[in-house]
Amino acid sequence: MARRSSAGSGSIYFRASDQRWCCAVTLEGGKRKVIYGKTQKEVSTKLRKLLRAKEDGLPLVAAKQTVADYLAQWLDKHRARVRPITHQNYVTHSRLYITPHIGAIPLGKLKTEHVDQMMAAIAGAPSTRMTVLKVLRAALNAAVKEERIVRNVASRATAPRVPKRPATVFTPEQAKHFLQIVRGHKYEPVFVTLLGIGLRSGEVMGLQWADIDFAGAQLWVRRAVSRVAGGHRLGPPKTEDSVRRIDLPAFVVQTLRLQERLQYWQRQVAGASWRASDQEFTTRIGTLLDHSNLYTALQELLVTHGLPRMRVHDLRHACATLMLSEGVEPQLVQAMLGHATIAQTMDTYGHVLPSKQRAAAAVMDALLDVG
Repeated sequence: MARRSSAGSGSIYFRASDQRWCCAVTLEGGKRKVIYGKTQKEVSTKLRKLLRAKEDGLPLVAAKQTVADYLAQWLDKHRARVRPITHQNYVTHSRLYITPHIGAIPLGKLKTEHVDQMMAAIAGAPSTRMTVLKVLRAALNAAVKEERIVRNVASRATAPRVPKRPATVFTPEQAKHFLQIVRGHKYEPVFVTLLGIGLRSGEVMGLQWADIDFAGAQLWVRRAVSRVAGGHRLGPPKTEDSVRRIDLPAFVVQTLRLQERLQYWQRQVAGASWRASDQEFTTRIGTLLDHSNLYTALQELLVTHGLPRMRVHDLRHACATLMLSEGVEPQLVQAMLGHATIAQTMDTYGHVLPSKQRAAAAVMDALLDVG
């Protein structure tokens, strides 16, 4: 026997043909949505959620497209909003992990338990699983904004714990030794600039001569080189905060002068083969540098001279760590590195500051000790 609800709120009834409880609700435009459940209570609960969503102005008809279909659509729209390497990373994780596990599920029927099951089934490292969850959460956030679904079920999924990978950095003595052993190397100006002012490798590769003010000993970061399918591309830096002005140490200015002379002779040797551009750091024929070549050259230098192995990006970490350990204000380091917030700087390099606590205690003793 059917139990009628108030007008416009549907009716709950038991269907003998398949032994299920049902509720039929008339939506805007005359469409009808049927809710099914094993018990009257289950259907009543679903009906209340549906009507609450209706009052909140949320969509009542679950999206018919699958998770895989929506992901493909979202990734295409998302392409212009992120760096090429980030977009490529999102596409790869979607193809390898999200689509095989939950791609066939209708978008509107995706549940948190589906996401948790997918996360448990992924055999990759915690960082891989975290990236998968990040991509899915971003896609579902967009689906919520587009009113395709009511809520982001991935936001409730259990996130993996990703241990922080400590960066390998130089001591002051090792940094000085590195500057000595790199002299005369073809990438000397690149490595010295990375260590001297803490740029990202893509930012160094993206520098142009117009970005350098030799007289004022200043440099502007306006663009970066990023990896794309089939090569590298020159474009904007990582974030808006990455566009910045940096005051240059004297040894970096000297190194950039060296690069100016070096590139002049490279142009003479290359002749008609030279690819004309305003890029500051290039190959012997004027083309963009390659990240992998920088990495290989750095490893050879470090291993040959007994220094700790590190990534090219760790030269940036070494620069920041050396500045903080010598008392440079964190806010100045933040500005130099192009971090969006001081919190980002402290989260990355806060471990350097405890060594300064003893000095801080001594300062307070000198100021406030009344004997």
